[in-house]
Amino acid sequence: MRISLLILMIVASVGYTMSDADLLANLAGSRMENSFALNTSAQQRSNVASGQRDQQRPASTRLGEEGCGSYELQRTLPVELATQSKYSGRAVRVTGATMTAASWRAQSIDPIWRAIRTLEPVAYREGDACALKIVAGWARSRALTVASTADAQVTRGRMIAETATLIADLGLAPPIPSDDQAEIVDWLAGIGNDTIDYFETSAGPKTRQNNHRFWAGLALAQIGRLSKNAAFVDWAEQTYRLGVCQIDANGMLPLELDRGAYARNYHAYALRPLLATQHVLKTLGRHPDRYCPGAIDRLRRTTTMAIADAGPFARLTGLPQVALPDEDTYVSALRFNRLSAF
Repeated sequence: MRISLLILMIVASVGYTMSDADLLANLAGSRMENSFALNTSAQQRSNVASGQRDQQRPASTRLGEEGCGSYELQRTLPVELATQSKYSGRAVRVTGATMTAASWRAQSIDPIWRAIRTLEPVAYREGDACALKIVAGWARSRALTVASTADAQVTRGRMIAETATLIADLGLAPPIPSDDQAEIVDWLAGIGNDTIDYFETSAGPKTRQNNHRFWAGLALAQIGRLSKNAAFVDWAEQTYRLGVCQIDANGMLPLELDRGAYARNYHAYALRPLLATQHVLKTLGRHPDRYCPGAIDRLRRTTTMAIADAGPFARLTGLPQVALPDEDTYVSALRFNRLSAF
C-alpha cells in the first residue's frame, strides 16, 4: 500500500500526467506476488505474467511433445459443481463431519482453481500444446458441465471465463490436434448454452445484473470467439452494455457498492471482466464504446484510486474495506498489468 500511495504522490509532485490505465497497472503490479511456485527465474516469471513466452525453447518442448505426463493429476476435474455461497453461514454435513459453507466451498473449488492455475506454467515450461492437451482431457470428461446450485452457476462462470481466456491467449490452432480443438470447443459451447439459460431463466434479479453476470459475459465472449458463434458474442455484448450502463456519475456500480466492507473489492472484481469483454468485442469488430460512452473509463478511474486508497469506499459504506486479493489469483491475461493495455 505504501508503494501505491508513493506512486500517486510522485505523479502529483512532478506534474506528469499518467493515464488511468498505466496507473492501474502500476498500482496492481505493486501488489503482485510470485505468480508461480516453480523453479524459474524472476525474469521468466515476469515474462509469463506479461504474456510473453520463450520462443528459444527446443521445438519438441514448445509443441508439448514431452513432459505432459508429469501433470497427469491436473487432468481430472469433477463433472458436477454443487457449491453453496460462502456468505450463507449455513452448516454443511459432510461424511460425518460438520463444516461451514465457506469451508466446504473452499474444499470443493480450491483443487479446481489449482488445476486452472497450473495451465499457464505448464504452457511455459512444456509448451502450449501440452496445456491444451490437459484442457482437452477436461473436455472429454465433461468437467464442470453440471452446475446444480445457484452458487455453482456463478462460480463456474468465472472458472470458465478464466479458462477460455487462457485458451484464447494460448491459441486454439495447429499444432493443437484438430480433435482436441473440436472437443474443447464443443465442451465450452455446452457450458455456454447452460450459462445463458441460467441467467435468462433462473438467476435472481441482482445476479442477472451484477459482477456474476459480467464474468458470465466474458465467458460467452471468449467461447463465442473460439467457436465462431455469433449468438454467444451477442449475449456477451448485451451483458457488457448492461454492465457499463449501470456505472454512475462517480464511476461506481450501485449493486457492488451495496456489498459493505467488500465494496472496493467487488468494484475491482467487476472491472476485470468488463475490460476483458470490451477488448474481445473490439477484436471481433464490434463497437462496445457506443454503449454509455465514458462509463467504463469512470469505473476504471474510481477503481484505480480505490486500489491506492480505500477511504472513499469506507466513508460511503461506513465500514473499513477488506484487503484486495493478490493479482496472481487471476490468469495473467486478466491481471491489471495486462488489462491496462486495453
